[in-house]
Amino acid sequence: MLELIKRAAAAARWPSKGVTSEASVSTGDADAVGLLEDLLPQQERSLGPDHPDTNRTRDQLAQAYHRAGREDDEVPLLRQLLAYREEVLGPDHSDTNAIHNRLGGSYTLLSRWEEAIPHFERLLAHREKMFGPQVYSVVGARRQLGIACYRAGRYAEAVALFERNLFYVERSGADSYDDRGNLAAAYEAAGRWDEATPLYEQLDGVFGSGHARGR
Repeated sequence: MLELIKRAAAAARWPSKGVTSEASVSTGDADAVGLLEDLLPQQERSLGPDHPDTNRTRDQLAQAYHRAGREDDEVPLLRQLLAYREEVLGPDHSDTNAIHNRLGGSYTLLSRWEEAIPHFERLLAHREKMFGPQVYSVVGARRQLGIACYRAGRYAEAVALFERNLFYVERSGADSYDDRGNLAAAYEAAGRWDEATPLYEQLDGVFGSGHARGR
């Protein structure tokens, strides 16, 4: 198994020691995927499914699947990693919430919006608790959740999230065009034309005609 570990590390251009969850996989590296697929079940048998080395390999394989566009294969591994980190690190640890972010993103790519929402909710709650409501990473997490709610047809929730985002983005003086567009679309989907129209008109004033919507 040691030889297989070395081959997997070399194929993926990772060091064989000290590999972290942030390690990257070369795009299209099919050799690394195959070697990691061979290595993981061996480690599960010899070390156990909850051993740190097993979970490191599981993390690397999840990343390899993601780089290959194989989110259907990635998601089960991420769910196992989430359970492991919740037990070992606790539900509020930043590394645990990083898995929520990755799961939400993979469900998004699969258009599994309802499954993405709880993970983005956890991520947003964690970041707001850590950093407050206005910093860039919190605004981004709130935007992700709003888009997932919108795509899931949960327009009232999307409106509330986009309203809150627009408030903080405008207060910070940052570019608010995307957030105005998100909120306008959510208002429109919710049938709130009187509130959507002024936002579309603001966008038309910046980008030219083509954003306004009629009844």
